[in-house]
Amino acid sequence: MPRGIFVPAQDLWREPGQEIDNPPERMVQPVFLIMAQDYLSELVAISLWTPVEVQQALAEVQHRRTYHSRRRMPTLVPVHPQPVHEYALVLALPEWATDRVCVAFDLSRLDGRVFAKFTSPRLDYASILVLAGLFVQADVVIYVHEHPLPLQPGQVVDLATGFCITITCRTQLHFAVFDLRDMLQSPEGWNAQAVVPTTEGSWLYILGDEDACHFRLYPERRDNLRGDLSERLGYDLRLLQVKPPVQQIVDHYEDGVHASQVAVVTQQRIRREAGVPFRNVMLLDLRPLLLGLTWQFAPFGQILAQYLYDRYSEICPAGYRVSVIGRPFHTDDGLFFTVDDGEVIVVEFVLNEVEQASDLSSDTDSTAQTSSSTSSEEGGTDHQDGHGPAIAPQTIAEARSTGPDNSDEQPPQTGDYGGQSHQVFCAPRSAESVPQTRSHVDAEERGLQYWEASTLLETLSEHFAAKKHEEDQPRHLCMQLELDSLLPRTPYQGMVESLSLLVPRPFPDPTPAKALLTEDWLDNDLRPLLQAGFLDAQWRDVFSALPRWHTSARPADATQIVIYTDGSADGGRRDSLPDGLPAAWAFAVWAAGPDGETFIGYSSHAAVHSDSAFHVGECADTPMESELLAICWAMVWILDAGLRFGLPFELRYDCTGAGGSTFATSSRVNLQSVDGYPTLADFASLLRQVVETRQTIHHTHVKGHAGVIGNELCDALSKQARKGREDPHERCLPVWPAELRKHPCYHWSWLVHQVAQDLPTLWALESEACRLQTLPAQAHAPRQGVHNRTDRAVQVEFRFKVFTYNVLTMFDPLAPKGKPKRQQNLGMLIAGKRDILKRQLGEAQVWLAGFQETRIPTTGILPDSEYLMISAGATERGHGGCALWISRKHPFGHAGDQALSVQDDQVTVTSSSPRHLQVIIETPKLMLVVLVVHAPRVAYAGEAAVTDFWRDRAADIAKSPGRAEFLVLADANAHVGSVTTEAVGPWGAEEENMEGVAFHDFLLSVNGYVPSTWEAHHTGQHWTWASPDHFAAHHRLDFVVTPKRWEDFQLHSSVWHTFEALQTRQDHLPVTLDIGFSRRSPATSYTSGKRKVCRPGAITAEQGKELEARLRHGLAIPWHCEVDDHNEAWTSVFKAYVQPYVPKPTVLPTQPYLQPGTLDLVTQRKALRRHVGHEEAERSRRLKVIGFAAWVLYCRGRSLTEATRQTASHWLIEIDYSIAFALELLRERTRAIRAAVRRDRNAYLEG
Repeated sequence: MPRGIFVPAQDLWREPGQEIDNPPERMVQPVFLIMAQDYLSELVAISLWTPVEVQQALAEVQHRRTYHSRRRMPTLVPVHPQPVHEYALVLALPEWATDRVCVAFDLSRLDGRVFAKFTSPRLDYASILVLAGLFVQADVVIYVHEHPLPLQPGQVVDLATGFCITITCRTQLHFAVFDLRDMLQSPEGWNAQAVVPTTEGSWLYILGDEDACHFRLYPERRDNLRGDLSERLGYDLRLLQVKPPVQQIVDHYEDGVHASQVAVVTQQRIRREAGVPFRNVMLLDLRPLLLGLTWQFAPFGQILAQYLYDRYSEICPAGYRVSVIGRPFHTDDGLFFTVDDGEVIVVEFVLNEVEQASDLSSDTDSTAQTSSSTSSEEGGTDHQDGHGPAIAPQTIAEARSTGPDNSDEQPPQTGDYGGQSHQVFCAPRSAESVPQTRSHVDAEERGLQYWEASTLLETLSEHFAAKKHEEDQPRHLCMQLELDSLLPRTPYQGMVESLSLLVPRPFPDPTPAKALLTEDWLDNDLRPLLQAGFLDAQWRDVFSALPRWHTSARPADATQIVIYTDGSADGGRRDSLPDGLPAAWAFAVWAAGPDGETFIGYSSHAAVHSDSAFHVGECADTPMESELLAICWAMVWILDAGLRFGLPFELRYDCTGAGGSTFATSSRVNLQSVDGYPTLADFASLLRQVVETRQTIHHTHVKGHAGVIGNELCDALSKQARKGREDPHERCLPVWPAELRKHPCYHWSWLVHQVAQDLPTLWALESEACRLQTLPAQAHAPRQGVHNRTDRAVQVEFRFKVFTYNVLTMFDPLAPKGKPKRQQNLGMLIAGKRDILKRQLGEAQVWLAGFQETRIPTTGILPDSEYLMISAGATERGHGGCALWISRKHPFGHAGDQALSVQDDQVTVTSSSPRHLQVIIETPKLMLVVLVVHAPRVAYAGEAAVTDFWRDRAADIAKSPGRAEFLVLADANAHVGSVTTEAVGPWGAEEENMEGVAFHDFLLSVNGYVPSTWEAHHTGQHWTWASPDHFAAHHRLDFVVTPKRWEDFQLHSSVWHTFEALQTRQDHLPVTLDIGFSRRSPATSYTSGKRKVCRPGAITAEQGKELEARLRHGLAIPWHCEVDDHNEAWTSVFKAYVQPYVPKPTVLPTQPYLQPGTLDLVTQRKALRRHVGHEEAERSRRLKVIGFAAWVLYCRGRSLTEATRQTASHWLIEIDYSIAFALELLRERTRAIRAAVRRDRNAYLEG
């Protein structure tokens, strides 16, 4: 008896099971260890009075078990013989597996293990050793059940459920075994504090690509876990990935080893990559099916329910059905389960009676659609392919019953993130009726009593509650629906969810005091640096005496966190390290408070290659990349731990290029990407954006090597990191930055955890965009800068001159040839010829001038103060090009005394090409479409091209507004006149050629009119082109076309044969047309828009911080408002905030000698003149009021009273005094301006 257990002497002589005469009645408190395969054992203590039967004790034990354990393993079988007396071993089996053999393995005397396992009914010596997890050659002794002799090698034994197989070493002394019935008759020997036997140490259960195994965890090897797993499984370390389940499995107990953690370890791709369909890791808990744990991939985060049903229906016993616990949702393709990355799905076999019980209260869903195949990807451990028939499953959203229940508690199945999981059943494999066992009948009878009692209590409670609250409104039963678990997730939402797992979440209620009690990955041990040989003695003394924030007197009084950054690489200034070392970075964190800056910690490492888990985009060992690495990892620390302080940050760097690139105060640093993902500069900018959404961060440039302690410390730490030889795969750094950089939604990281009024959540961005796109558009015209104008009816006199000319080229005669050379100095190359043309056009008061063959390579508006010069660029070979010049100083008409001219914003280009330019001029009094044309020739382009060209021009004019008139300024290359119509007359007629036919058709289609072909309108010569040969041929190729209804206007056409264009030979001559007509313009009301740019000037750093703070905490405009309303509200707020920083406009003097003081006097005089005008208008208004009152009284036979006359006199005296005072000030300012101008001119001439 090695354990020293007290056994009554009379019991030693009694046969097992033999009755004891007149046993005494005593209280027994037995302890039961309930073992189920692959589940952690349960230790249950009960109290009974002797005599006690085994079944009585098991019934009480069953009542004390948890609901889930009792439901999944309801059948209890005692072990015989019992290996110990401290507790009784009991096997727990599924109800459908009672015909199988389950035995208890007792290795407590060998290695401390005791466990249950299903086996074959016949086993030999070697098979038992294998099942026990021992080598076949192990030097052990095996005892089976009640066999008194050890089992011999090669011997076969028959087994039954409840047998105990004891394995000990050969040196083990004799030990006693016990019968449970005898143990229950005595209170001695039971131990309620007994420890469940298991293997020593902490264990991890690994689900690999091919097999599963246990892995012992050692605390001292925690940092080398990946390497140890790689060595244990034979996996490539670079490909090895570890994925723990979202819901931790803490009750896994296989072969006597309790694994406190379970994880999937694989070489397959788990991390999501851009352009690759994502898939989530799904763990299948098949322990209720006696199949252990396995895993596989769930494409797009979902798994077809029919796939699971078919897979396990083949092994489902008759009378049972497959039950899956997860988060189901219905689609058109059938029933699916939502699977988050690492989610656990439980599969069970349940009786068909569950459906009947559930039907009492729960509505069944419609049958799911059958599926002949599944899209599940390969991956996992111990996969079983389902080959069963596609059975249409009947689903019950939640197995509930208002009827009797034989359990004391039924906690709901909980899914991932606290979401509600549902139990879904499939149809049974057999329709045969299943007879109920006695245990079911007893349970149902007992449950019926409980159900009747609870129903009575509920009825009474509702009755008295109704009396007490008679006036209360009836309450409706509401069910809370979790859309996250009911609606299927889109691929975009899956990407957003994975992004939210990467980006650190905001910290609740951050304070410096809380940050003091938390840990991060900074280091504040400077001893390795102080021992470095390259460090000067001066800085060694300074660094060793740095004040530490953790040991300061008032650490919670910090007001700001200051971070210094620096890098070291080949080519850096004042760097004494040898070349060839990798670039390195460092940042140091300081707390700024009332006592100055105190040192918190630092981090410094060398750059890594792209295969490292800490690679954030570095691709070269350059000083710029080392500086960006320091800034990048400083931002990572802020997001990972720094935000716990709840204080603003200030980043101080000595490289303006890296800092300006990160904070967008200068252009982005141009770097290369070695792996196709964002560059280091892009990633640093993104991290800065994420930080700015959570806390205020400022940045400051500090001069390097200027004695700033923080900067000098980072410089020394980065050099120290360059000299070190650390493993690129083992760093005290987080790995989420490298994963975030490769995420397809990387650019949206700043929005992932944001909840704001002016932005939707990132999760809802896709669905909200789809919703808004379905709404009717309610856009309205802009309201900012819009002015309403009303014009009264007036007679308008229109008189203007138009001009058309094939200029051959706008370039000066000495301009270089070739498009590249002409584009470099375009303005200078056309300045001479342009000035000559402008001078002649100005003298002739030309309002519109159309030019063909300008050969200017650019399309756009050319800068000029006198003309609005619109240019349509030439071809790549420098051919063609058209231009329209609109005079800014010459009016096109008069409305009374008002001269009418064109503003730049009243001109719109509607169509252009190297051969045409169409512009619409829209003014309140005139809407005119002007078309400048250089038509092709049949000899070069073909008849079809010429015809199509004029047909397209006619179509362009037809698209114009109905009230618009048109003018065509054309080099038509056409001869017309031999065929006369209402558009073309016989004056100066030529034989109509093919180009003339197409041009004539165009005129008729647009109802055009050519004044130069009619004697009433044209005077002088007709020809506009001369051939360059000796016998010059003359033709009329250039025309001005008007609408047909203008034929009665004053039209005077002529050829300007004296026009000078600096041409070496005579070619084209311009044609002019003077147009005059008069018409009455009706009263109109219209709006015009003219906005003024609100641009702040140069501001100081303090002003910039103030403006940033005001904008950050300004008006939050709801994101769902209309885009025009959003723009108007935001620009109004922005203008109000920026207006104080806008510099006052400076008045430029018309004379260079005028001083600023003189200009101020001029401004004051202008203001006084406006004031005098307002006062005179007010005096006129008062006179009209007095006069109208006097007239009304006169008509009534009355007159003004004395009080009224005094009031009227006071009104007029008051306004007259105001006007007189303003006029006196105006005269003073006039005299002062004259004197100031004389002084300024004299000073200018003397200087």
